[in-house]
Amino acid sequence: MDKKREKIVRGLIKDLRDLDLNFNSYLDDSGYADLMDSIIEGKIRALKYYLNYLNMTIVSKEIDNITFESGKAVINLEILRNFILNEVELELVFQQETK
Repeated sequence: MDKKREKIVRGLIKDLRDLDLNFNSYLDDSGYADLMDSIIEGKIRALKYYLNYLNMTIVSKEIDNITFESGKAVINLEILRNFILNEVELELVFQQETK
C-alpha cells in the first residue's frame, strides 16, 4: 500500500470526523451553509480520488450515493461518519494485514 496516500486518507478521515458543523448557523446563515457545503464536498471528493488510487473501488462507489445539493451537509456527514469512513478504515487495516 502507498503509505503516503494512506496517511493522507487517514488525515481526511480525521478532518471529516472532527468537522464541527454549527447547526444553528447552517440553518440560519446561507453564507455559512454554502461555505460548509463546499468544504465538505471538497473533502469527500478528495477522499474518493484517493480511494480510487488505492484501489478501494467498492468503498469509493458508496460515495457516489452522496448528493452535493445545497443544504445536504448534515446528512452527508452522517452517512460518512456512520458508514463510509468506518468501511475505509476497515479496508486500510485489511490491506495492511494481507501484505
